[in-house]
Amino acid sequence: MIGKTPGAALGSSRYKITAANASKVLNVLSEFKIKYLFIIGGNDSAANAKELGNLSKLNGYKLQVIHVPKTIDNDLVGTDHSPGYGSTARFISLATMGAGKDAQTMGESAPITIIEVMGRDAGWIAASSSLGKNNYHDPPHIVCVPEHITNYEHFLNQLENAHRKFGYAVAVVAENSRNAYGIIGSKEEALYEDQFGHKYFEGAGFHLSKLAESQLKVRVRYEKPGTIQRSMVS
Repeated sequence: MIGKTPGAALGSSRYKITAANASKVLNVLSEFKIKYLFIIGGNDSAANAKELGNLSKLNGYKLQVIHVPKTIDNDLVGTDHSPGYGSTARFISLATMGAGKDAQTMGESAPITIIEVMGRDAGWIAASSSLGKNNYHDPPHIVCVPEHITNYEHFLNQLENAHRKFGYAVAVVAENSRNAYGIIGSKEEALYEDQFGHKYFEGAGFHLSKLAESQLKVRVRYEKPGTIQRSMVS
């Protein structure tokens, strides 16, 4: 069963290990005589593994901490790809193909679709939206990633050109896509900040969809798959 179940079956945590709370963790590990600890996850899990390993040495507790890569963002240094990314990439590529068919069918009533995907500061998930693209007229017509600055004028021109050529346009935007001033939408108050200090804003895709709608004078659909990107069995 586990082999065909999303990684959520293992449980999850957003607990940040610090010098202030590490003793509680080490006490529990000591109580159960645990000498080897595998921490599965992405950047924050790797940071926790490093911190706990260092603090265990300072506290004189012999503990081997091993970080196991698993992140849909696919942004761990030294890895080509990690578990979690492949299924998400497939899901997003299929969703993009489907959104393209829908926009093409709807015609002028809703000719433009902007899909916002996860990935934090990495554009791998957004880039995967192109996996199903066989011809230049297939979606996505535009992909925005955090690694490259999004120029609003260029973005709008690309959308308009695709709309004129094909009768519809689809853009895929990574959630932390940037303009010349920083993350798109970050000038507004953060919606949420987690224990690791990551701030969450109204997504870049939302802002770009409003911009496109006001400038191009057409209806723009804004799609945000959210957590189903990482929970679907693909």
